[in-house]
Amino acid sequence: MPNKKVLPALNGIMLSRLNIVKKSGQNLLDASDKIKVILSDLQKNKFPKDLKVDITADQSKHTRTTVADLNNTIIGMILVTII
Repeated sequence: MPNKKVLPALNGIMLSRLNIVKKSGQNLLDASDKIKVILSDLQKNKFPKDLKVDITADQSKHTRTTVADLNNTIIGMILVTII
């Protein structure tokens, strides 16, 4: 059986993948925001206009939802305590 190299694809389109991992002890949400600003600048000023960039595994979305839920819970507890 020949040795086949598996290439990454998304929706049937061949792609290059870059994994970015935050440093231990660093804020995931800050890192995510900074990466998006840098990526936007690269897309506008450096990358070819026909290059499509997709963020496919953004853990900050889940973290933002969790933080928002926690804030709502804390506010609710404070209101219940006051009333």
